[in-house]
Amino acid sequence: QTFRESATPKLLKFMGRPHDLSPKARFKHYVLGHPLPYDRHDWTVLREDGSTVRYVIDYYYDESRARETEDSSHPDLHDRDATPSLLVDVRPAMDGPEQLYARAIQM
Repeated sequence: QTFRESATPKLLKFMGRPHDLSPKARFKHYVLGHPLPYDRHDWTVLREDGSTVRYVIDYYYDESRARETEDSSHPDLHDRDATPSLLVDVRPAMDGPEQLYARAIQM
């Protein structure tokens, strides 16, 4: 079976970049005053049509949603009542004019 016969995208490459700010994170922090992300990942995905797309993923703490109890920072793995306290900002990387155009169309 070739990849094109499958309907599932494949992760080709994963790179953790916790000390590198994405352009969007830099803008949000220095211009809009948002907190900095605590982590960043770049994922390269092989799509079903054979094309590859790099995604930028910024991870932020969301203190507004965290509970104020002492144990809220370490909920049990299966605690369905735990309050999610992180935000994930995922978007295709703007590696060229095609990606910039596609992003502008979506807005």
